[in-house]
Amino acid sequence: MPTSREAARRLLGLPDDADRDDLRRAYRKLAFTCHPDRHPGNPQMEKRFKRLGEAYRVLTDEREADKRDALSGAPEAPVPGRDLYYRIRLDFLLSARGGEATIRISRPALCPECAGRRDSDCPRCAGRGEVIIRDGIGVRLPSGLEEEETLRLPGEGAPGRFGGPPGDLYLIASPLNHPAFERRGLDVHSVVQLPAFRLMEGGPVRVFTVQGAVKITIQPRTRPGRIFRLAGWGIARRSGDGRLEKGDHFVRASEMPLKAEPEPERDFASYLRY
Repeated sequence: MPTSREAARRLLGLPDDADRDDLRRAYRKLAFTCHPDRHPGNPQMEKRFKRLGEAYRVLTDEREADKRDALSGAPEAPVPGRDLYYRIRLDFLLSARGGEATIRISRPALCPECAGRRDSDCPRCAGRGEVIIRDGIGVRLPSGLEEEETLRLPGEGAPGRFGGPPGDLYLIASPLNHPAFERRGLDVHSVVQLPAFRLMEGGPVRVFTVQGAVKITIQPRTRPGRIFRLAGWGIARRSGDGRLEKGDHFVRASEMPLKAEPEPERDFASYLRY
């Protein structure tokens, strides 16, 4: 982000003697060209749009500060942005394995028209100084996220005013259920259906876990309901002291039901008989 007058002027293409009207015209032209609504899915344009807003704020803050100093002899104190909290629904496997994800949320941003000055004449924000934007945030999710667990993203909250820092963003995890897996702490439970001959003869069986597929060998004459433990194939998670802990996967053998006999085809005319 441009933090100096020189960097802000370069970004907006302004000469040193540009006045407030020149600044406003240059900013509106560039902001209109780079607005995220005109470039959906383009993160580079989103970043440039934010940098333009920050450059405009730097230059307008400087001019407003000069006016305030002349009247009161003291500038406005920086006001930090507020923290934001959002609950996010996560796929079961993503919450178990962790990984990179893009979370799309609606959150406040500095008004591009008045750059957060809270100008009551601003047609965009009507004096609020903020507008609501919807954008994607790249997040690195740790493995083993649990219900109500909170992730903190520093500086991704509401914007500050008068040079104050932005707030933080807190994401509250809410993992979804899975049709085949049941989580119990770091352990995962599932059921594998096997034909009667496999239970009788034994042999290799493919089992799906949160870490991928693994082959196990069952003994002959395995009874339905027997549970097999796959040590270390559950959910992995870092403890508070940095140690990696791993749960187990428990799979219960079940006999595959016989297919029901198909109903005999009936002549269409039979449906018309009383």
